[in-house]
This record gives sequence, C-alpha cells and structure tokens, in this order.
Amino acid sequence: RARYGLVAVWAVSFLLCAERSSSAAECNQGDVRLEGRGGTVGQGRVEVCDSNAWWRVCKDQFGTAEASVVCRQLGFSENGIRMAPGSYFGDPGHGPILQMSCSGNEQRVSNCSLQPSFNHSCTSLELAGVLCEALNFSCGEGDVRLVSGRTRYEGRVEVCRSNTFGTVCNDLSWGSEEAQVVCGQLGYNITAPNEACSYGDVRLVNGRMPSEGRVEICFNGNWGTICHYGWSQANAAVVCNQLGYPSEGAIPIVFGNFGPGDSYLFLSDVSCLGNESSLLDCYHPSDIGTALFCTHNIDAGVICAGVVDLAVLGLGVGGVAPHPHGL
Repeated sequence: RARYGLVAVWAVSFLLCAERSSSAAECNQGDVRLEGRGGTVGQGRVEVCDSNAWWRVCKDQFGTAEASVVCRQLGFSENGIRMAPGSYFGDPGHGPILQMSCSGNEQRVSNCSLQPSFNHSCTSLELAGVLCEALNFSCGEGDVRLVSGRTRYEGRVEVCRSNTFGTVCNDLSWGSEEAQVVCGQLGYNITAPNEACSYGDVRLVNGRMPSEGRVEICFNGNWGTICHYGWSQANAAVVCNQLGYPSEGAIPIVFGNFGPGDSYLFLSDVSCLGNESSLLDCYHPSDIGTALFCTHNIDAGVICAGVVDLAVLGLGVGGVAPHPHGL
C-alpha cells in the first residue's frame, strides 16, 4: 500500500502532461505494452501501467526472467525472446521509470516486484526493450534451418512442415548425402567451411538463422566477442552491412541473449556512425583485447534483415565478410 502511495505522487505530474496530449494515457493496473518505432507486433520499449500511468522500465535489473513475463502476458512465445536497448525503439520522451524484478514464473508483471527508480543513471537511454516471438513462428513448407550450433554453418537440423519447424530423427537413414542436401539448400559449400579468419572479419554465432547471432570479430587469427556497453542500432547496421545484409532494420541485441562466448572478449564501448564499411572503422576507446569491466554474459548481438548477397561481397558460398581494406 505504501509503495502505491509513493508511485501515485510521481504518477500525477506525468499523467497530467500525458492527458493534455493523448487520452490513451489511461490504463488498467498491471497492463503492459511495447511501444516505439517500427510498428512490428511483439517488439518495443517495455511500459507498465501503475497507478493509472504508463511507466517505462529501467534495464539495469531487466533480464530474461523479466522479458519472459512481459512476452507471456502479451500472449507471445516464451522461446526466442531477445532484449534490445529501449533507445532502439525511438525517443521515449519524458516520464516515470520503474525497476522490475521477476523470478520468471509470473503470469503477469503485476506479480513481479515493481519499484520507482531513483537511479539517476537510468535515463531515457537506459530503458528496457524486448523482441517477443509469435507463438506460431511462420515458415515455408520444406524450409530448413540449423539451430543451437556454435556458428551459422552447424546445428540441429529442423524442417518446416505445415508452418511449423520440427526436428529430424537421427536413425540409420541419416548420412552424408542427407547432410549435403541440407547444406546445399542453405547455400553453403558441401565441404566443411574454413573456420580460419582474417583481421577485421565479423560473424554471427548461435542464432536460429544465419542473419542473427552473437557478434564475433577476428583479431590475430582468433574469434572474440564484443561487450554490449554502448551497443547501438548504428553498430548493428555496420555489422549487418559488413556481412552483406541491409543496414536498414538492423537490431542491436544486448545482455548476451545469443549465449556467452567461450574465448576472447576483444572490444567494448564501440561507437559507430552507421556508415562505416567495417566494425573496426568505428571508434573504440581501448585497444583490442582490453575490454575492461566486461564478461561474456553481456556479449553483444544483432538481428539483420533481408537476404545476404554473397555476389556483392565477392565471397564463396558460406564465407565470412573480408575486411574492406584487405587487412
């Protein structure tokens, strides 16, 4: 009771401002919505209704447990949830901010701990955003994908039947011929891909499809990850462009949503303008390999849109994008 009294004091001033601009400010206690640019269902900046006002959510304590509850309440699948900076979804304007803490089993956000945020570092650029997955992930009849591999070239084989992906039984009929068909359908070489890399190459790892995953960059012949501090839409656009995907619609993914890397952590606080040819052309304040105060739990990722044009990149099928300066 005391908590809601405190919330009401904050909510009144913001509610009055909102009512002057839109009657949509009114809401029911415990409602949740995803707001921001793009208009894509199931994606947006997280906002929660408390004391008849919409509150944004600080990303400091917002993790997979909280994201699962949000998507569950909105009727989306609890699988495939990704988190993006709230700033990706556009300028949220001004308004109150909550700290949300959930166990992950709650059916509604109102069952989680919701407290007004007095953290001055939690500005409009430090808000939580999510990308929920529809309960029925659409696919074309006969489509194939590789799931849960270390790279986009490997993984559990799944085939689409009746608009649903399913697995393939590993019985005596599964052999090299079947594997070649799968690799050929995905556009990869029949032989195993060369995992060697050149300075500045980038790749996406552990995504459900080749156009998404944890971002890894090559340095001294080794692959390493990038810390999510400062990770932005402009950074994601550069990565997608370097890999041959459209830069438009690139989505930055934070909080290690594509799983933690298991080797080097090369970069932190990368800051791109969005028009660079290579991620290494972007500003990064420290030398490669000196990403301080970072762990693999907050490795950066991206989701790219569209289909890669390997001919434009001058690549063999299944290759990785070379450094534009030939380094």
